[in-house]
Amino acid sequence: MDSKTFTKKIIITIVVLMVITGGLVIVVDPFFHYHGPIGNLQPIQWVKEYQVNGALEHLDYDAVLVGSSVVMNMDNTILDDAYGCNSIKTVGSGANTDLLLYYINKAYENHDLRYVFYGIDIDALSGEYEENTTQDQVIYMKNNNPFDDVEYIYNRDVIFKYIPDMIIQSGKGWDRGMAYNFARYETFDADYTVNRYLEEFGDRIDYNKVKSNKPKEIAEDYKNNIGMIEDTVKSHPETQFIFFFPIRSVLYYDACYEKTEERYMVAEYVVDCLDKYDNVTFYKGIINDREHMTNLDNYCDWTHASYDYNCETARKLVPGSDVITVDTIREETETHREIVEEFEEKLRKEESYDFIR
Repeated sequence: MDSKTFTKKIIITIVVLMVITGGLVIVVDPFFHYHGPIGNLQPIQWVKEYQVNGALEHLDYDAVLVGSSVVMNMDNTILDDAYGCNSIKTVGSGANTDLLLYYINKAYENHDLRYVFYGIDIDALSGEYEENTTQDQVIYMKNNNPFDDVEYIYNRDVIFKYIPDMIIQSGKGWDRGMAYNFARYETFDADYTVNRYLEEFGDRIDYNKVKSNKPKEIAEDYKNNIGMIEDTVKSHPETQFIFFFPIRSVLYYDACYEKTEERYMVAEYVVDCLDKYDNVTFYKGIINDREHMTNLDNYCDWTHASYDYNCETARKLVPGSDVITVDTIREETETHREIVEEFEEKLRKEESYDFIR
């Protein structure tokens, strides 16, 4: 065989392999970039940065669970059973309001939403609103440029990890409520949680810290972001918006103790702005439960609660559960303040976090 023939066969072989490989990715499409799952494949959702955009465009749903990482461990099928809907998670790590509203608006492009379940993360309300945010997204999975799709269809992880995983998990049976759930990777234990907290904040802990005075008014970024949420609610009277405050441990409020009054002001402002709409319900959930805030065996750090706690929250977001209204929000923030200050007083006396382990 002469060199020209050999080279030609090599080139043809490479081209054929590339066509087969690219075709496999396009057909299976584990990130739903081109279409939803085909055949018996299920919409396995592990990697939000790559999958949320495609899921919103191509999956079948009539409701969304929206929020930052503090709602990722929530089982949205609990909400589906309660409301008779079919929801998907539209979440992002540290997701600011602009990202969450981008996801909601994208959902409306191709779907009629009956429900939006929205976990209000006060931290997520503080950032500057960016109309075309790219936060927590992989650009070539978001844009409509076919030329950079080579980064997807010839991606080694997609070919050797996510396609096999999609096939295997589909065979086992996919639980939609476990989408983007990271609890399975974490350790939920009081000692572990306190040690992580001390590693992060221990060098600046002041056991005698004094809470700052209540600001005269909340910052403009808070108002702007809440205003954008309010505009979305007003624009879609056909959709029922179910709002709630995700549970966080008492250590979270210890970490931001000097700013807790600002957070209470923001929480009150959110309810004041949204409670007046007929298509809004603000559920209490478990946000003011002392046991849920202080039992650190159900946290993997000072912020993120266990799957069980998130499921308990979901079960409190259904008709007949306790709600928060413009008339009761200040009572709720006062109860929350008492729990946090009780913890801070104990901390000042003990001068150690050992009592909460």
